[in-house]
Amino acid sequence: MDIEQSGAPERHAEGPRIVVGPDGAVLAGGLDLEMLAQQLARLALAPSAASGLSEIGTHDGAPPRLSTADLDHALAALGRVRDAAGALEARLLTSRDARSRADEAATGTPEADQGRTVALETAIASRRGLADARRRLRASHRLVTDMPLLFAALAHGQIDESAALAVGRSVGPLRPDERTQIDEHLSRALPYMDSASPGEWAREAGRVAHQLDPAGHAGRAVRAGRERSVSVRPAPHGMADLHAHLPALEATAIRKRLSLEAERLRAHGDRRGHGAIMADLLCDHLLGRADGTSPVRIDLGVVITERSLMEPSHGEPAVLEGYGPVAAEVVPDWVRHAPEAVMRRLFTHPTSGELVAVESRSRAVPEGLARLVRWRDQRCRAPFCDAPVREIDHARPWSRGGSTSLENLQGLCRHCNSIKELLPAVRPGRIIGRHVTHWETSTGRVAHASAPRLVDPPPPAAVNWHDHRRPQRFTDRQ
Repeated sequence: MDIEQSGAPERHAEGPRIVVGPDGAVLAGGLDLEMLAQQLARLALAPSAASGLSEIGTHDGAPPRLSTADLDHALAALGRVRDAAGALEARLLTSRDARSRADEAATGTPEADQGRTVALETAIASRRGLADARRRLRASHRLVTDMPLLFAALAHGQIDESAALAVGRSVGPLRPDERTQIDEHLSRALPYMDSASPGEWAREAGRVAHQLDPAGHAGRAVRAGRERSVSVRPAPHGMADLHAHLPALEATAIRKRLSLEAERLRAHGDRRGHGAIMADLLCDHLLGRADGTSPVRIDLGVVITERSLMEPSHGEPAVLEGYGPVAAEVVPDWVRHAPEAVMRRLFTHPTSGELVAVESRSRAVPEGLARLVRWRDQRCRAPFCDAPVREIDHARPWSRGGSTSLENLQGLCRHCNSIKELLPAVRPGRIIGRHVTHWETSTGRVAHASAPRLVDPPPPAAVNWHDHRRPQRFTDRQ
C-alpha cells in the first residue's frame, strides 16, 4: 500500500493507494473516507434506524422490509468493514511511527528520543485514549512487521480486531522469528478458532511460544514481570475497578484465598454475596480494617461544598481526589468513621467553579500548591490520557519564563511528563473561562485539555449579589 499526498510527482505503483488532498480529504483506494463516515453517521442517526434502517431499501423504491436475517447480514458486513478498517489503522500506525523516527533521525534527535511522542500524537489524531493508542501502536507494529498471515486474516475479516490486537500484545516479549512461527501456527488454527475469544487467542499464542522455546519461557516471564502494576479506573455510581497486573501464581493464590474465606463466612451465616465478601476482605486487609491490624492513615482529599456537607440532598456531588464525582450522601459517613478527618477551606470562582489561583516565586512547587493542582486536575492533563497524576509540571517551562502558579501548572503522569518537552509547544490558556493547556503536535494539530469542573456554580436566579462579590467557600476532607 502506498501513502502519498496529492500533487506529488506521479509514481507508477501497483495496488491501492491512500491519497491526502491539499484540503485534508483522504481517499483510500479511491474511496472518500470522510464521505463514507458521513454516510454511516447519517444511517445511524436515521429516525427509523432501529426499526429497519429506512435509509436502506430495495432498488425499486419500495419500502424496506429487513428481516432479522437481513439485519444479521448487515451486521456481519459492518463487522468486516470494522476489521478491515482496523487492519488499515494498524498499517497507518506502523507507517506513522516509521516516518516519525526517520524525520527525527534526519533532524539530529537522539536515538533514545526518537518515536517517543508518536503514541500521544496518534492519540490526538485518532481521538483515542493515550493508553489505548500506545497499546495499539505496539501491537500493530508486531502484526504488520512479524505476523503477516494473521494481519491478512484481520484485513479479510477472518479474525476480529480485538483478537488480533490481543495476540499482538501477547507476543511482546518474543523475538521477531518466534512471532513469525506463531503466526504460521495461528493461521492454520483459523478454521477451528473461528469463535474463540480474544483471551483464547492470546492464550493459544502463549502455548505455542512455550512449545517453540521451553527454555526461554523463564526469561520471557521475567521480562513480562517488569510490567506488573496496580491501577484504578473510575466506574459508574461511585464505584471503581482496581486492576492488579501480577504474576499468575500470586494473582491466582490471592483470589483463591479470598474465595475460600468468603465461602467460610457464607457457611457461618454471612448473607453478603460471594463476590461482595471477597471485595470487602481485600479492602479490610489492605486498609488495616481487619481484626488485629493497625489502621492505615491515607491522605485522601474530598472536595465538597458546605451546602452539600450539611444537606447531602442538596444535589451537588462531591469530588474524590484522583477519581471524580461521588454522591455527597456518602461523605458524612466517611468523615464520622475516618481515624482522622481534617477540614480545609478552599475557594472556587462563583461562575466558573474552578479553584482560585495561588502563585509562588520559586521553581520548586510548594506542597500546598501541588495539592491544589492535584485537586483541580484529578487525572493526567495530557490529551486523552486518564492516568493518575504523578508529577506537577510547568506547562510553559520555568527556563522559558513560565511561572510557578496554578495557571501555569498541570498534573501529569510520569510518561506524559517525560515526553512533553519533545513536542513543539505546550502552553496554558483559557477557553470560555475554563483553564486549558494547548498541546501542539509535530504535524500542527492542537489538542485542548481542560481541567474538570469541581462544583457547579449556583443557578443565576439563586445568586445573592452580596455573596457574588467574594469567592464561595468550600471544604475539603483528607
